[in-house]
Amino acid sequence: MRRTYKSALVAIALGFVAASCGEATTATGNVNTVSVNEEGGESVGGQPKGFGDEVVDLATGETVTIGDIVTGDRPVLVWSFAPHCGTCRAEAPVIDAFAKANEDKVQVIGIGATDTVEYAQDFKASTQVESSILWSQTSAIWGEDKLNLQSFPRYKVYSQDLTLESDSQFGFNEISVLQTIEQMTA
Repeated sequence: MRRTYKSALVAIALGFVAASCGEATTATGNVNTVSVNEEGGESVGGQPKGFGDEVVDLATGETVTIGDIVTGDRPVLVWSFAPHCGTCRAEAPVIDAFAKANEDKVQVIGIGATDTVEYAQDFKASTQVESSILWSQTSAIWGEDKLNLQSFPRYKVYSQDLTLESDSQFGFNEISVLQTIEQMTA
């Protein structure tokens, strides 16, 4: 009885966090996972829209594009976050550990917007994330006509040829991401 009560309180608390961070309909699991596999629908010059927009690499302070740092030798996981989002902060070390453990299978790139670049640098430092973390000076890159990252945290998996394969929000699901990658590389 006591365990059920605690579980219910945790689920309710996560629901409040989700509501304050981005769009979500439930606090339990991977919400709104969509298998996409769009045949060229969201690309410009062979890259997804938004991959050519200028962003700041928080590790170096240099202005780059997502396309500049995509290696093209493996699928790409684009993780969107906002520095003020509690769920994003909590998931950052998990995603970083995933990136390190699976660096031979997938390239992980974090892209942040909202707040300030200083707050984003503090986010990177306080969460001790070593993976690629980029910062958009404007939230335009998140728009429907770009990366379509309308909520955070959000996770998009692109194949090596940068075709969008899956799109999910709220609740990083390592198993789902790895299954998507295995299906692409099988």
